[in-house]
Amino acid sequence: MRLVYASALAALVLLVPGVSAAAQEAATGDPGGCLLWFDAMDVDGDTAPDALAGGVPLGAWASKAGGHTAAQPETSLQPVYEDARVTGYPALRFQGTQCLVTGFAADWSAADWTVFAVATMDASAPDNYRGIIGNRFGPGDARWWTLGTSGDGSAYLELAAGVGVHTQLRLADSNAHLYTIIKRGHAFQLYQDGALLGSAEMDNVGALDNQFRVGRWYGADQGWIGCIAEIRMYNGALEDETRAALEKDLLSKWEIVPPPDIYYKQATWTATMSDARTRLLTLASGEGSASRRDWRACVWERLRADFPAETGAMAAAAGRTGCLEWFANRDSNELERVLVGQAGEAVQRKADALLAAGAPAGDVRWLELLQEAAGVRERFAQIAAQIDRINLHAFRMAAEDLERTFPEAYPNGIKYLEEIDRYAAEKESLAAALQTFDLAAFEKAETFLAFYRGALLENPLLDFDRLLFVRRGLSSPSLGLVQNWQSNCALPRTGFDDEIAVLSPPAPGGGVSTLYRPAGPVFVGDVDLHFDAGRMLFSSIGTNNCWQVFEIAIDGSGLRQVTPGDQPDVDNYDACYLPDGDIIFCSNAFFAAVPCVNGSTRAAMLYRMRPDGSGIRQLCFDQEHNWCPTVLDNGRVMYLRWEYTDTPHTHDRVLFHMNPDGTEQMEYYGSNSYWPNSLFYAKPVPGHPTQFMGIVSGHHGVPRMGELVLFDPARGRRESAGAIQRIPGYGIPVASDTNPKYDSTLIQDNLVDNSWPKFLHPFPLSAKYCLVSCKPTPESLWGIYLVDVFDNILLLQEEPGYALFEPVPVRKRPTPPVIPSKVDLNRNDAVVYLANVYQGGGLDGIPRGAVKSLRLFTYHFLYPGMGGPQAVVGMEGPWDIKRIMGTVPVAEDGSAYFRVPANTPISAQPLDEEGKALQLMRSWFTAMPGEVLSCAGCHESQNTAPPAKLALAARRSPAEIKPWHGPSRGFNFLREVQPILDKYCAGCHDGSRDSIPNLKERAYITDYTSVFHSGGQDAGHFSVSYVELHRFVRRPGLESDYHLLTPMEFHADSTDLVQMLEKGHHGVQLDAEAWDRLITWIDLNAPFHGTWHEIAGQERVASPAQRRRELLKLYANMDQDFEAIPEIPREPVQTIIPPQETRAQAPEPVCPGWPFDAAEARRRQAEAAGTLRLAADGAEPPAQQTIELGNGVALELALIPAGSFVMGSSEGYPDETPETAVVVGEPFWMARTEITNAQFESYDPTHDSGVESRFSMQFGVRGFYVNAPGQPVVRVSWDEAMAFCEWLNAKTSRCFTLPTEAQWEYACRAGSAEAFSFGPLDADYSLDANFADQKLREFVCHTYKKEREPWLHASKYDDWIPKDLRFNDGGFLSDGVALYRPNPWGLHDMHGNVWEWTRSVYRPYLYDENDGRNAPDVEGERVVRGGSWRDRPMRARSAMRLAYRPYQRVYNVGFRVVCAVDKPVQAAKRVSE
Repeated sequence: MRLVYASALAALVLLVPGVSAAAQEAATGDPGGCLLWFDAMDVDGDTAPDALAGGVPLGAWASKAGGHTAAQPETSLQPVYEDARVTGYPALRFQGTQCLVTGFAADWSAADWTVFAVATMDASAPDNYRGIIGNRFGPGDARWWTLGTSGDGSAYLELAAGVGVHTQLRLADSNAHLYTIIKRGHAFQLYQDGALLGSAEMDNVGALDNQFRVGRWYGADQGWIGCIAEIRMYNGALEDETRAALEKDLLSKWEIVPPPDIYYKQATWTATMSDARTRLLTLASGEGSASRRDWRACVWERLRADFPAETGAMAAAAGRTGCLEWFANRDSNELERVLVGQAGEAVQRKADALLAAGAPAGDVRWLELLQEAAGVRERFAQIAAQIDRINLHAFRMAAEDLERTFPEAYPNGIKYLEEIDRYAAEKESLAAALQTFDLAAFEKAETFLAFYRGALLENPLLDFDRLLFVRRGLSSPSLGLVQNWQSNCALPRTGFDDEIAVLSPPAPGGGVSTLYRPAGPVFVGDVDLHFDAGRMLFSSIGTNNCWQVFEIAIDGSGLRQVTPGDQPDVDNYDACYLPDGDIIFCSNAFFAAVPCVNGSTRAAMLYRMRPDGSGIRQLCFDQEHNWCPTVLDNGRVMYLRWEYTDTPHTHDRVLFHMNPDGTEQMEYYGSNSYWPNSLFYAKPVPGHPTQFMGIVSGHHGVPRMGELVLFDPARGRRESAGAIQRIPGYGIPVASDTNPKYDSTLIQDNLVDNSWPKFLHPFPLSAKYCLVSCKPTPESLWGIYLVDVFDNILLLQEEPGYALFEPVPVRKRPTPPVIPSKVDLNRNDAVVYLANVYQGGGLDGIPRGAVKSLRLFTYHFLYPGMGGPQAVVGMEGPWDIKRIMGTVPVAEDGSAYFRVPANTPISAQPLDEEGKALQLMRSWFTAMPGEVLSCAGCHESQNTAPPAKLALAARRSPAEIKPWHGPSRGFNFLREVQPILDKYCAGCHDGSRDSIPNLKERAYITDYTSVFHSGGQDAGHFSVSYVELHRFVRRPGLESDYHLLTPMEFHADSTDLVQMLEKGHHGVQLDAEAWDRLITWIDLNAPFHGTWHEIAGQERVASPAQRRRELLKLYANMDQDFEAIPEIPREPVQTIIPPQETRAQAPEPVCPGWPFDAAEARRRQAEAAGTLRLAADGAEPPAQQTIELGNGVALELALIPAGSFVMGSSEGYPDETPETAVVVGEPFWMARTEITNAQFESYDPTHDSGVESRFSMQFGVRGFYVNAPGQPVVRVSWDEAMAFCEWLNAKTSRCFTLPTEAQWEYACRAGSAEAFSFGPLDADYSLDANFADQKLREFVCHTYKKEREPWLHASKYDDWIPKDLRFNDGGFLSDGVALYRPNPWGLHDMHGNVWEWTRSVYRPYLYDENDGRNAPDVEGERVVRGGSWRDRPMRARSAMRLAYRPYQRVYNVGFRVVCAVDKPVQAAKRVSE
């Protein structure tokens, strides 16, 4: 028999009825529908006996159901085959790092299924998440299921982060067990050895693009430690009788003995322990298979489940081993003495009495004394911990603040301060006494705690006698906390133990009463108390078993459902009162869904309704969720909006505010900021115009909870600029501890997982004091706390078995002002007034007058149950379908005034005179009907005042949108771009030659795969022509840098495609419309699809599309078919075949002494240096110089001798001809390297070379940084490069500038007439230059890791940047300067790394030094030379030319400087002449 690694890992098997005949015949009692069957008794699946030796690594485990193999090609990761590991039978041994990968794929969420697994876990296995089987791998790993152990070693079926079947059953007992999972609809059941362990619900646990693995939880350190003997998977949810029959067969097959009847819960823990010990000893003394097994661990786990407190105390005293030893037959009672331990004099006297009485081992009196001792220890430990947690400095600051702020209402302040000082002097000795169980110390500690509580609770802000809160049972699903990408509708509709309760008085020991408890086990939460404190809103399950908004009076009367509930498929929740009496709430009636989880959870928008639930109107029309609406003191509504249009989805939940009628929607905090990832439950600070408190959380990781942070947007609205402090965290700035140019510790995915305390639901009392739900430590309960900015955290109420959430004081509060409505519901349009597009950072450096118009487009957001991230709308983004609308004019002063459709999310792109976007708006604005929406500029700060002068555009009527080649429609590549290719490109790029792209083929690719999380079944539906063309367009992709983009960062002129065409690619000359269509495609992030039905199919799209249309008509007075494809007449395409290129054969320039070799180059350089020496009267100036710039930074120069050369190339692009003989009449100094970040920062410390955006989704990473001190400075304009030269001149009193084109090419060639200074075009450049080559494959890398960890098995569709695959120069992006061999004159990186600015204006050849092209004040694009890390060799030759606008900052363009030689050199030259 041969064990072969199966190569067909990509084979897909859907969960559909049917089963292989081989599987049916292989086992008696098989119910059919067996999809997978891995059996250690038959590892190659051929039903013949295995003949393997134990201890052999196993690379493949074949399924007996046929078609699949669990494989592992890497030997170090292969489990070991053991021939007698599980009850004497074969098994695969896993040691914590091994795992097997299957090619099995299933629609895990849509189908029902049953899984059986036989496994052991070593008793010595350290507690950790460890997996037997699961599907949390592959592109679909955002949703999953995994069977194994949780972090504490207990059995766990995880269905999402923190969600699933939790148990207290530890698996590390070295015994074989059978685990069964039944998936029926959204319900899951987990069994062990035939006994039900628990159940849970989850709607999405992955799909076809999830990879199924054996022996791994998720991370590399989360492997199984033990053996796995058999895994079976069946189609459908087996009925109980069938399940039980299969379990019986498997238990018998592996001789797994079900637990005998040895555990019976008694009235007390001690009685149960004693009874279990007796039964265990009796069983061990008998005969049979059950007597030969050690059942103590099994009994102990049952005890842990039934008596968690008592067993916890016992384990704390003696450890788990000691607890199990207690059940053994022992002669000594030493263990009992250890269990009782130290607990003060009274306990010790009782222990001595038991010893004197000869109480034997196992005597129940020892257990009773253990309970007493544990109680003493627990009481002393608790009070010691409470004393230790009191921060006396924080206590003093709070008392001082209260005494100062409320001198009359806090009259005991001075006395309290004196008492604090007294306790400060005694605190250390008090803590020591508590360790000895001193009763007097205990009483003293109680007195101090009472004083501490009393002093803080006398806070005059606690001017209410009742406190509302939500009381939720710990068994409630996920504690009612959805993941940070979800909303209420993702929670189960049942299974909760919830009520709205009242704490009165709001202090420790206050009474708790129930205000409202639902009749069924449903969620109750999202409480919002009316301004008059007489009634409240809350969310729960109502009509149609959907989420609804309810209202109830403060006395518990008058319960009513507010939302009408007339839509059977719409959820409504999370409401708050508006100042005019209306209600704003969240609803998923928009039928939009979350793209990053493939549309598996619906998104909620904000709606408004009257108090009786009528008059519902949609206010927001966004891509993603709106969360947590609340009213600000000024009457506006603050809410959290999640948006990611070509930006990192893990970081862009932005706090917004708007008027209650939906007008003036704008950012409040966090736009273009990686931190905070999330800002849930933000609440305004009462009485303050701008401050608020909120819960900072991550994306993945803990749900909704996080750090409590006080903000003030008046200080700043980006990153941590407006964060005043964390609570607790007095005096500690909220900032990164690293340079944000390189990386930031604030940029994390699981941002707050390891941060404690954790908080939820703040209710600020002032800017210093807050009521909040808090879990101080991982072991703590969720309780209600009073906290302050001084770091005091005072518990008001907690309750075992419950989590206490949403504290709300029952007191009246001022009603904010009513903002008059600006909405005209008789209109379906709005007007936008843009005062000055140049104001703000969005167009920083762009000269006035450059913006000629705005391109407007809208979005067609995802429907539920489809879509996803990678390769859905386009190959690398965008996230959503973009619908092109048209353009509107921009006046000379930068103003614009135009009409737009209402209720429509719109993005605007400022266009230059060529119709190319100068900046990309990766967000949108939405205007309400009749609104005049006003904004000051492009990404202007709200903290700046708008201009007072009436702009030019506002002096005329609003402009209408000029349509873009037809009506508004989804941009579709085949309809908008392919005709251009058919006309201009298909004549040559027709697929007949493999060496050039096929731009003619409209047929779709059929082999799409990806290592990234893709759109699954909706991914890769693209034409061959699109797949070929998009590779030549650098663009934002799926998730570009979330910071404000450098203007022109993705300008069309910086793409390979436009550069080739503008250079006259084989004579192709596009007409104006063709250019416009191509540029628009580039500016829209190169999409392919324009409707969802062309992605997911009409059958899947029809129903949600119809529902969205119906509900938009109902709630937004809109009736539009976004899936419609308008008929646009077009002329038949006639393919233009460019004429055969013929270049006039210009006579070869006469240039005596040209070319020359490297030795001659060095000789000429040395000769020039010698001339310098003669001119300097015998000094010894070398051919190189060093200029000190300060702070250890220096600039090295190389001397370039005078001479002549042939400039240009007859074998290059047309603009490199005709070749010209050029004389460089004077020697000059040239920087040996490109100017580095460190050198440029000597001039401008604020400059940021930024990052290069990564591919695919990004989790806690910003991109690839190019800010290292030794890397060349980039994103620096020609103007800035010249300014650097002027600064350098002032610093050195020398004459620095940029090189002319002639100087640059002459210095680059160093005597070579070849393509490169080091050889011809096909030369091996690995040691000489940094080009686009094999190294760029590393763009496909781990999306969760900041460091670049390449994914080596990327598909051709993942790895799409054009590159030269012959070599690997080792340079990824721009490399540190001087890492490659210099040319003969000592110049590094003249080829590749980054392009370099020259002084010359881009003009055609013949090159003429005296035609004004090198004058610094001449207008025109400036030439860049040398190529870069993103260019293949052809584009980095000595003669290659590109040009950019002098104000443009380009991602791969830097510069180097030249310096004139001193005048004595010139005198020496004249002498020599």
